[in-house]
Amino acid sequence: MHERSLAQALLTQITQVAAEYPGLVPRAATVDVGPLAGVEPLLLEFAFAEVATERGLAELELVLRQVPLGMHCDSCQQDSELYSVSFQCPKCGNHRIHITQGDGLILVHVDLVQPGDAV
Repeated sequence: MHERSLAQALLTQITQVAAEYPGLVPRAATVDVGPLAGVEPLLLEFAFAEVATERGLAELELVLRQVPLGMHCDSCQQDSELYSVSFQCPKCGNHRIHITQGDGLILVHVDLVQPGDAV
């Protein structure tokens, strides 16, 4: 399952962050996921819980934030959000755009706490 590999990679990043703060443990991780990330959020949540439990981090919470597809138009130099897959600037209609967000899975924040503290 693709989502399991992503969950494993996220857990690796989270534990690397936690290792920088001896004595603290990760309790929550915030991840941005966009519509073009190629991720099924429910499957990722399930895989993350499974992998976290396997690594002794059963209490670790995954907070998924759905981010819209963002774009920048080369023609009118405007930034916008796309709500369809037409891939054209909603301001001027040009197709010369660059995707600026919503095409990836990004670890945004890791909450660290003292062992035994509540989330």
